Amino acid sequence: MKILHLSPYYLPHLGGVEKHLFAINQVLGKKHAITVLTSEKMGVSPLSKIQVWSWVIKNYQFFLAFDIIHVHDVFWWILPIYLLIRKKIFLTCHGWEGIYPIPAKIKWQRRIYNKLSRGVIHVGSYIEKFYGDRPDAVIWGAASPIWKILPAQRSFQMSSPQVERVQPN
Repeated sequence: MKILHLSPYYLPHLGGVEKHLFAINQVLGKKHAITVLTSEKMGVSPLSKIQVWSWVIKNYQFFLAFDIIHVHDVFWWILPIYLLIRKKIFLTCHGWEGIYPIPAKIKWQRRIYNKLSRGVIHVGSYIEKFYGDRPDAVIWGAASPIWKILPAQRSFQMSSPQVERVQPN
């Protein structure tokens, strides 16, 4: 399976999302082809809608080559081509925008993005409380061991993956 991760940054940039992506790519890379697309690879500012959307529209066929498009907090990046890729989208919500109380506009955006995704993961259970959206799964960061949710029971199990280094494309 070909998986595309969309994230503003990736290693060597240091941050929680970057570490999370690296850790899951080590596991997923054993059986799947992984590509990480960042604003740096696009040659644009991660916060400039005009730059990001121009790149996405010009390169829409790039996205069609993937079986899964896993968006890490930047769902707005794919809005111009959403209808072409809607059945492939999964969303991971990593955190908080730094404004408290969280503005209603941001809460509504998050809820809409969740509805437009095939599956939603929250990194931390506080996100559901702060944003009022319900994820399909909750995880607690990228640190080993990996935590998995069992949706029916809403209980958690721990597994220790054997990881090997995977070079991102």
